Amino acid sequence: MVKEIKKNNRSFKDKKLVEYLAVPPGDFSCTCSCNHCYLLRSSSYQNRAQRSEEKIIQDINNLTEEGYKVFFCTTELFLFDRWKEIFQIAGYKSIRTNGYPFVSDSRLIDEIKNMGISKVTFTANAGDYHSGLNLPQEEIVKEAIRMSNNKNLLTSVNVLLNKNNYLNLEEMISPYLDLGVDYFIFSRILPIEGAKDLLETEDTKMVYNQVSNLKKKFPLDKTGKYFEVSGEMGSKFRPHREKTGFYCPAGGRLLAIGLDDHVYPCSFMTQEKYNLGKLEQGKIVLERNFDLKLKDPFGCFAHDIKF
Repeated sequence: MVKEIKKNNRSFKDKKLVEYLAVPPGDFSCTCSCNHCYLLRSSSYQNRAQRSEEKIIQDINNLTEEGYKVFFCTTELFLFDRWKEIFQIAGYKSIRTNGYPFVSDSRLIDEIKNMGISKVTFTANAGDYHSGLNLPQEEIVKEAIRMSNNKNLLTSVNVLLNKNNYLNLEEMISPYLDLGVDYFIFSRILPIEGAKDLLETEDTKMVYNQVSNLKKKFPLDKTGKYFEVSGEMGSKFRPHREKTGFYCPAGGRLLAIGLDDHVYPCSFMTQEKYNLGKLEQGKIVLERNFDLKLKDPFGCFAHDIKF
C-alpha cells in the first residue's frame, strides 16, 4: 500500500520562520557530539546559555505570538521532560529523531500519533558509505523505521553526502527503499574541522542528475517515493525553479536563535561575525540587517565559513 504523501506547498514569502537551536538542559552530549556537527566550532555553542525547559517553552510561546513558525534544530526533543508541550506549542506535524527513543520505548510512537504527528525523519546510516561519521547505529535506525512504518507513519531519511559517497545515491538508499521509507533528502556534511570531503559545484550537479533518475525510476504517483535535494545544496538546477533561480530566506524571512540566545541569519551561520541581534524575553531584537550575497547558485553561503 502506498501511503498518502501531501505535496510540499511551503512558501517562504508569506511566513516568518525561526530556527530555534536547543539542547536538553544539563545534557549537551546528544546534540553536539557528532563529528559532522556544524555547531562544534561555533561561538553559539562555545558560549551557550543554560536554558531551563520553562524558558524554552516561554520563548516558543512568545515567538509564536509574534507570528513566527518555530522549528527546533540540532536536538533530540524526546530528551526534554516536557517534550509534549514543546511539540504542541510549536504545532509540529513531523519530528526528527535518531531512532533510539522509539527502540527504547515503543509507546512513544502511539503517543506522537495521538498528538497529530504524521511524519518522522531519521538520519540514514549507509554503513561503509558513511564510514568515519558518528551517525546513529545502522540497525537502530532501521528498527525505528520498521516500528514507524508498522504504525503507518510517513518515514523520511536524511542522507549525508561527501566526496566518498555522492556518486552512489541509489546504492546507499537501497536498503531504506526495501524498508518502505517514503521520503529521501540528500544533503552535504558541513565544513567543520577535519571535513575535507565537501562537495563542489560539479559534484552537486551529479547529485541532481542522480535524483532526477531516481524520480523517473520510482515515480511518486506509482511508488509513493519522494526524493529531494536539501536547500543548502542550491536550487537553480531544480526543474521547477529554473525560471526564478536560487532563493534563500536567511536573514530575512528566516532567522535563527543560537544556543547563546543571539540572533543569526540561519542555523548554519552561528558565528560571531554574523550576529544580528539577540532574543530578549522571548522577543527578537535586531541590531543590524544581513545582506545575503551568493556567488554560486549551487552553493550555500554557510559552506564558505572557515573555523
